[in-house]
Amino acid sequence: QEVKSADEQLVKMREEALLSQQAGDEAAKTFCDVERRLVHCIAQEQEKARKTLQGAKIKAMEKVSEKLSQALEAQQESKAAIVEEWDKLLEIEARYEECQGDMNIVMQGFGHENCMPLRASQTARRTTEKEKTAAEKTMAKAIVSSSKANEQLNQAMAEFRKMLPASDSGGEATRDQELADAWSALLQCREAYAKAQAQKHRTIRGRLSAARKLKEQNARHAAIEKTYGKASEELQVWRLELAQLEQDVAHAEAQSRQLEEAERMKKRKREECRITIGEAKESLKSARLAEKTAAAERTALYKHYAQADDALKDALKSARSSERTAAAEREKAIAAIQALKAEKYDANQVVEA
Repeated sequence: QEVKSADEQLVKMREEALLSQQAGDEAAKTFCDVERRLVHCIAQEQEKARKTLQGAKIKAMEKVSEKLSQALEAQQESKAAIVEEWDKLLEIEARYEECQGDMNIVMQGFGHENCMPLRASQTARRTTEKEKTAAEKTMAKAIVSSSKANEQLNQAMAEFRKMLPASDSGGEATRDQELADAWSALLQCREAYAKAQAQKHRTIRGRLSAARKLKEQNARHAAIEKTYGKASEELQVWRLELAQLEQDVAHAEAQSRQLEEAERMKKRKREECRITIGEAKESLKSARLAEKTAAAERTALYKHYAQADDALKDALKSARSSERTAAAEREKAIAAIQALKAEKYDANQVVEA
């Protein structure tokens, strides 16, 4: 939006500069036409004076005419000098605005490869600023010289008109009306020409300033576009990284849920094993107590029937063998309980089974 506004402002200033240039050219052309008309009228009046005046008056008239001609030439020369100095000044101001724009661009951080470095732009700006100051001083001198030339022309014209022979009309002395009209037109054209030139210079300066601002806005816009492009690329990379991180988080959450479920199963299995171990301990106590009781009864029985017959001895031998087998089974049960207590829990043992 800022670039568009600056561009529109520059277009507007260019149009105004073109119109003011055309108006200035038209005023200059009119000024030259009026000057030629005045010179023609002066020549006619000189010719009339030569026919009318005599002796010393003719010499005085020629002297005044020469002074007037010199004043006209001086005015034209001063006008041309001002035009030349203005062209130089505007050319310097154009370079000054360019250097100022480059310096502003770099100082605002919007420099690019086609932009002058800061130190170089500062040096160029100081140089053009000195040239601008010198040109302004020269312009001021040219304006003073032009003012003096205009005053000399006004004075010479007044003296010239006084030297013209008078003609009686209705009892009143009158001067040639054509010369008076030409002189009045010259004064008006001189004022209009000065205003037109001033307007042209203002619009040209405005156009230079608008061009500088547009250059700065374009540089700023280009820098912003470059930064935006880089940021967009980084954003795309960050989006991809974010998507990957979200996948990792989802995977980690799934693993966490699996671990929590495994932990719950482990706790449940541990509780089941604790209950089983408690029951096994109670059974073991009962078995050991029964074993002691049976061993005592067996010893007493062995003592009681130590003198019995062979058939009874065989029966006792068979009972003793059965007892040893039962003791072996109890030992296996105790070993299984101890192995169960030492076994490491595996959450997937049910699935594998």
